[in-house]
Amino acid sequence: MRFYRAAGASLHHLNENTQVPAIFEGRVVRIIRDFLGQSVFVIHEAVARGQNHLYTVYGHTTPQPNLRVGSMVAGGEVIGTIAAGRSVPCHLHVSVAWVPGTLPLDDLDWSTMADTRIVTLIDPLSVIKVPYSILEHL
Repeated sequence: MRFYRAAGASLHHLNENTQVPAIFEGRVVRIIRDFLGQSVFVIHEAVARGQNHLYTVYGHTTPQPNLRVGSMVAGGEVIGTIAAGRSVPCHLHVSVAWVPGTLPLDDLDWSTMADTRIVTLIDPLSVIKVPYSILEHL
């Protein structure tokens, strides 16, 4: 995502001052380096489908200085900003996925997120505006 539209407003370009909010309440379980900045993995333990938990992942960010593995975040809470663009324009990767509860947290990375034998990706736009209380029906 390189552009966004605020409610009823004009189109805005993402830059290193753009704040990144957590989509839903959850717990930070992993922060890893990526090619522009860092990726933050948040588990939403209250939302499960069998043995799978809902995760959101925010790539190419600069996490808030106090954000750590184990931090609890509220829906809408700013977890960081967009990482400064170097060789490519500033942008944000947001992934929403069902991840097995048996997957070791140390194995969470972008290659695991791309492995359809392990992870089931969900279109983020299909859940962003959905109230948290009804997510268990996904």
